[in-house]
Amino acid sequence: MQASALSLRPWGARFSKVRVLIVTGCLALGSPIGAAWATACVPGHNTVITPCTFDSGVLSFNSATGPNGADLGGSGGGHHTVVSFPGAGIQISADTGFPPYSASMDGTNGVLTATITLDVSTVSGLPLIHDISLSLLDPVVTGTGTITWSLDGHSETFPNNNPIDIVLPIAVSGTTDVLSITMTEGTAGDASVEGALISYSLVPEPSALLILASGLVALLAISRWRGRLA
Repeated sequence: MQASALSLRPWGARFSKVRVLIVTGCLALGSPIGAAWATACVPGHNTVITPCTFDSGVLSFNSATGPNGADLGGSGGGHHTVVSFPGAGIQISADTGFPPYSASMDGTNGVLTATITLDVSTVSGLPLIHDISLSLLDPVVTGTGTITWSLDGHSETFPNNNPIDIVLPIAVSGTTDVLSITMTEGTAGDASVEGALISYSLVPEPSALLILASGLVALLAISRWRGRLA
């Protein structure tokens, strides 16, 4: 029995090292290459300083042009426009307690059109972006008012409030997307929105899948080895 116990110690040490490697690898998944050197995006009013990172350092917000250059809220009007970063998304909206954007308040001759271009890429440079969507925040239409919105040429019209979802044929490392919103009063009505949210869905990083697979193989080997000892 003593000989058996002594002979098992090197194996136990080896499997302990395997566990350490698995845990270390999993912790590293949350730190994309270059993320430590990038500046995190800071929510702000109208203008956000780019480039910066969001989604916990996974995505880079490289540049943007709005109705007034980098000022994504245009003149801002009485809305106090806020740009924020919920998860893997970029949201442009009227601040809490301020009125929404509307055709009657912000439009010319009862028509308001806003077009914004966003350039986003992965910090690691890996092709992880596979799905892009655009959602309107609280769209409201009264009377003859209308709202239409589009993302990269794909459009929706109120009363539909379904997100425009574009699934890419293959995952990419970067994308430049154009979103546009048009609101009209018509002859006797109005249209308004609180803002818009563009979101990016990601596939798992190849390194994550490799480490997960390696971990599962190691755990299976440990289980089989313990089963033989039983």
